Amino acid sequence: MVSIYMLSYNTNSIDVSELQTTIKNLILRNTQLEEMLRLLRGERFGKSSEKLNEEQLRLFNLPVEEKTPDIETSTEKIAGYDRKKGGRKKLPPELERVRVTHDLKPEEKQCPCGCGEMEKIGEEVSEKLDIIPSEFRVIQDVRFKYACKKCSEGVYIAELPEQIIPKSNATPNLLAHIAISKFEDALPLNRQTKIFKRYGFELSRGTMATWMIHIGKKIQPIINLIQEHIIDSSYIGIDETKIQVLKEKDRKADNLSYMWVMRGGPPGKTATIFYYDPHRNQEVLKKLIEGFKGYLQCDGLQIYNVVESNQDIRLLGCFAHARRYFHKALKSAFNKDSIAFKTLEFIRKLYKIESEIKEQTAEERYKRRQAESNIILNELKTWLDDVIIKVPPQSLTGDALHYLNSRWKYLIRYIEDGNLLIDNNAVENAIRPFVIGRKNWLFCDTPEGAYANSNLYTLIETAKNNKLDPFNYLSLVFNKLPSAKTLQDYENLLPWNL
Repeated sequence: MVSIYMLSYNTNSIDVSELQTTIKNLILRNTQLEEMLRLLRGERFGKSSEKLNEEQLRLFNLPVEEKTPDIETSTEKIAGYDRKKGGRKKLPPELERVRVTHDLKPEEKQCPCGCGEMEKIGEEVSEKLDIIPSEFRVIQDVRFKYACKKCSEGVYIAELPEQIIPKSNATPNLLAHIAISKFEDALPLNRQTKIFKRYGFELSRGTMATWMIHIGKKIQPIINLIQEHIIDSSYIGIDETKIQVLKEKDRKADNLSYMWVMRGGPPGKTATIFYYDPHRNQEVLKKLIEGFKGYLQCDGLQIYNVVESNQDIRLLGCFAHARRYFHKALKSAFNKDSIAFKTLEFIRKLYKIESEIKEQTAEERYKRRQAESNIILNELKTWLDDVIIKVPPQSLTGDALHYLNSRWKYLIRYIEDGNLLIDNNAVENAIRPFVIGRKNWLFCDTPEGAYANSNLYTLIETAKNNKLDPFNYLSLVFNKLPSAKTLQDYENLLPWNL
């Protein structure tokens, strides 16, 4: 009886409005937790792609874009309908062809009817892909010695060619192979040691690490030119990612540092630069973009807002980041969260235009955006203003809407110039090899190693930007770098000058 009395007493003393607020907050919190649970399940067991698949589009009676297959297909008539049969991609025509002939035995060439030997009327060729494992060889630099037999003036011998690493027994090709294996193929040096051992010789991880650090210093003049080239452009994309460096001065081994990445330059001379720094703050950003005038494309990180005070720079948003927020909301409740889906449909239309104008001139892209993208953006803004007040800001959809709203003026600036991109994906794609490699080699031992990493990633990604084979480019640079003495010599080694 006492407990019932106390319950009755306490209930009567509670403010109804306060109780309603508490219930509302609890319901909201419960909704947030349910969203988080669905999102985590989707991230763990679902697809990671941000594209809306055909089933999702058909669910809302939206048009599905036709896909063009990249392999040969054929059709087979089966019980009144045509069934597509899978094809096989043709092997690249530039690969060497080795003919292995298969002929009939002499007795099999005799015609069964008894009229003599049959004539060859043609041949049928089928192709298989083969591989020759890497071959290693030893290059001997042979120098002839000369001396006069009539006097003792001494011995004369030709000088050795300059090497990128003096007194090293590694050729430029081997150094390029090690660099490409680690920085392009994400193969840590300790694994390369095991591979070399299979070929019959020892090459320690420490030796290769020392070589990479030495090369990283040697290529610094080229890196400086790439940095200047990017700063001189009118449009830069920038992003950053984490890196762990164990032996940084006055820092703990588990402190995180950062690899900054910038991409810029005119078409045909695009460059990407990686820059290691222990910090991610406005001071580092100012140092990186010092002297730059133009559009700076970035995500919504607060440190980039310092650029707003610079009259020479206009911040440019990234629609891929905005889209990502809505995909998270969609994963948490696909069938219920129509606001997220509707917003994504606006964004999908914008990207469809971008895919159609990708190969057009900057002027043509500008006109198409002004004529079509601008209309979609206005419709999206009207939709945004209408729904943002209806969704709790703490929800995933509310978070996505508020990000879109807060970054709106930066996101729409891409239609101002046909040279600008709708998102910063080009920079994110440049970072991807680094992220994949980081999962394998985990950390850098010293800052010197981190600087070497940044410089070598810079050369490799810039070579790829300019459609050069990264191994061939590094090999050429490592061959010619020892003889480079003047500014012009270094400029001649830039990818777009080869």
